[in-house]
Amino acid sequence: MKKYLLLLFLVLLIICSGCKVDNPVKDPGNPSDTIDTTDIPAKDVLIFSRGEMHVRLTRPDKCTETETAQYKAIRNRLESLSGGSLTIDTDAQYKGHTYDATLPEILLGHVSYPECHELLSELAYNECGFGVVGNKVVITAWADEALPSAVFAFLDYAEKNMADGTLTIPAGYRQIETSRVSMLKPLAGVPAFPGGVVEAISDCADGFTQVTISETDATMLDDYCTLLGNSGYSFYSENRMADVRFITYTKDEKAVYAYYVPHSKTTRIIAFSDALLPPKDRPSYSKVRECSITLFGLEVGGNAGGLGFMMQLEDGSFVIVDGGHNTVAEASQIHKKMTELAPDPSNIVIRAWVIAHAHGDHYGAFVRFASTYSTLKTIKIESFIFNFCDTKEQTQYMSDGASSCSKVRSTINTYYPNADVYKCLTGQVFHFPGADMEILTCMSDFIPKVIGLEGMPDTDLTHADGNIQSIVVRFITTAEESQSVMVTGDVSKVNVDEMCARFGDYLKSDIMTVPHHGWNQNRYRARNGTIWFYSLVDPSIVLWPDGVEAQAKKLQWNGVPGSDWEANYYLLNSLNVVQCIVAGSTTVTLTLPYYYK
Repeated sequence: MKKYLLLLFLVLLIICSGCKVDNPVKDPGNPSDTIDTTDIPAKDVLIFSRGEMHVRLTRPDKCTETETAQYKAIRNRLESLSGGSLTIDTDAQYKGHTYDATLPEILLGHVSYPECHELLSELAYNECGFGVVGNKVVITAWADEALPSAVFAFLDYAEKNMADGTLTIPAGYRQIETSRVSMLKPLAGVPAFPGGVVEAISDCADGFTQVTISETDATMLDDYCTLLGNSGYSFYSENRMADVRFITYTKDEKAVYAYYVPHSKTTRIIAFSDALLPPKDRPSYSKVRECSITLFGLEVGGNAGGLGFMMQLEDGSFVIVDGGHNTVAEASQIHKKMTELAPDPSNIVIRAWVIAHAHGDHYGAFVRFASTYSTLKTIKIESFIFNFCDTKEQTQYMSDGASSCSKVRSTINTYYPNADVYKCLTGQVFHFPGADMEILTCMSDFIPKVIGLEGMPDTDLTHADGNIQSIVVRFITTAEESQSVMVTGDVSKVNVDEMCARFGDYLKSDIMTVPHHGWNQNRYRARNGTIWFYSLVDPSIVLWPDGVEAQAKKLQWNGVPGSDWEANYYLLNSLNVVQCIVAGSTTVTLTLPYYYK
């Protein structure tokens, strides 16, 4: 009877061990993780001998293009070296493969077996390699882009170490290398996160690389802070928005920025070098006035839409968000308004020029302003703040590719080469005289998804939504009677939904610009503002960056739930909005705190 029970147990164990996990990081739900590979006696792995293959190659059931190319390369080369035939299998139970810890195998890429997890745990994010774990030869890397280097190292070892038609790899052998993939360089020396499932390692441009990890928790982030400290990193700053925690650690010129999002149980790690971080302290200043905000009337340039927003700070300096179209009139009115408001028109200071995203109706006025006024010694721009992810992957479906991002960068380099440039990240706070500016969303929250491939029902690759790159900022004045002003740019529905799920009531603001000029038709790429979002922000004052006639058309809801413009109607009629200011062709300045009478 005991023999039958033991047999039944082994059968169940084999069946359960075949369950599939699509990622290399140890998953508590993977039955094969219950197997301790240290219990398996270490021994050499015989790959081939005298024309006979003694291992099979197991690949992930759902191979990436890279994994597919690399398993074929291994098969071709080993068969050429040995004269034998290499069997290819997958880690999927439904295709008849079951996990067997005693079976000699080559595991390629992100196979869902504990041996692969074990070798990965020895690798830094920028490393790759191969080694013998138990009875398996594991060839892997955290990043798909680094896998070819691991395969090359393995095949090079095979060619150099085969003797008399035989190839054996010693027990416990390891060959670990630093990847030469440029995207992975910022991750050098960055410890791996202690848990979860690595979904992707992504290039974010400008030397920023992001690791996106699912199935994490708050305790893991605490443990990661300890790991960073043990790896020589020093604590720089921490910020909280709702229940989301953002931490920054630095080491010489390197920085690691990490944050855990409870609602999705996702952690993002962003590593970079030689990039500016927001100063931890507010600059010293003398207060000369209350803060004010200005919404520029962009129809003066002959166009509707666009966004031109400016905050004057307590020391009389300015922060500008976007500006409008590339017209003389729109650039001129920025200069005119600053001259009017500045305590000393001969010494105008722009603390920061924020570019929400690289669309011409937002950054165009800056380009014209730079070419017209950059030679004036009466105006100084101290810094620029934006987050462009203009990689080939993210811009491949956009009509102008990366040209708009390049235009902004080249304009800064040409006219303001000495200005500081900040690549802002969600959760960062910039401290200005009399106001803080929070970054509520940026591209890091969207990555690793790809613009144009975000998977919505009406996705159209020929009209990739570049508005997904839009950042959202919120100004919070430090005066005793504080007010908050959210500037939403052209933020897309995918970003809006994530902000709502992530921050909830924390989004409540006194004043708000409507997203994307009020577009919220009942189709994915036009539902920028939503009832959910408006309910959470619940502003008293709405700033509408659009032309008068264009805005009027966006209020024509037909009363049918879910139809075009419903969210706009809801915003203005079902919440607590007491005033809606449409940009039109009139520039409006409001001194804070502002209350409509």
